[in-house]
Amino acid sequence: MVENRYINLVEDAYQGYFEVCIANDVEIPENKPAYIKDHDKLFRRKGCAVIEFLHALQKWLRGFDTVRGIFTEGSPVYEGSGFLTKTHVQIAVRNPKMIKGYFRPIQNNKIH
Repeated sequence: MVENRYINLVEDAYQGYFEVCIANDVEIPENKPAYIKDHDKLFRRKGCAVIEFLHALQKWLRGFDTVRGIFTEGSPVYEGSGFLTKTHVQIAVRNPKMIKGYFRPIQNNKIH
């Protein structure tokens, strides 16, 4: 959920998810690092649960065909940098009918 106008939906979905879990005595998953010394929360079980909850709610309204998220991870590229070494974008296509085509990246395509 990259666009600011959707952040409130995620925030509200978390609150609803939290309340449903508490009411049904269900443990709320946690985001955890992949490695003990890693500060990046690569296992985003809570985030995934909240997004799935949001999609379940939206299904009754209008739904989302795709979801895009930006994940800022890693260490700064240089001192004081806002660019991090592992920052990336993930796109989840929830409706396969939205896929019009795909491409295969060229192997060994190095930027010089």
